[in-house]
Amino acid sequence: MTPPATPAHSSPRVCAILVVRDGAPWLSENLDSLATQSRLPDRLVVVDLGSTDESLDIIRDHAELQRSIKDVTVLPVGQRLSFGQAVTAALAEDDPAAADPEDEWLWLLHDDSAAEPRTLAGLLEAVRRSPSVRVAGPKVVQWDDPRRPPAHPFGPAHRRAGLR
Repeated sequence: MTPPATPAHSSPRVCAILVVRDGAPWLSENLDSLATQSRLPDRLVVVDLGSTDESLDIIRDHAELQRSIKDVTVLPVGQRLSFGQAVTAALAEDDPAAADPEDEWLWLLHDDSAAEPRTLAGLLEAVRRSPSVRVAGPKVVQWDDPRRPPAHPFGPAHRRAGLR
């Protein structure tokens, strides 16, 4: 997440950016976790990096996501980009009239992650309590064993995120 310059008493706009490349094995659970957040993101931008599996179909057909998050954009870039380049592509799609960029948080996600139901609410509460915080992130654990950190924290891994 990147920080807003917002008063502690307001509720900032949150744009979730989900980067996907052949994420079909995990994507349904990832989208379920987004659709059931206690504090939903205001917008979701999915950047697909040229998936050759059924990732785009899963995203398009995920009814709960469509019901929960009204502003969903799927951006098929069709090429291998770094995570940072994918986020930059998503930001280029943002509607400048939608919100003051100084009052918006970005929630950066990858297709092989699944957030606990209160993750976004907890992150926003943490930064509300500590306005000097500029970057916040959840605890990241292994997909199949939430008691353990990822084996390779900066490489491909299947992970869950939440505040514990």
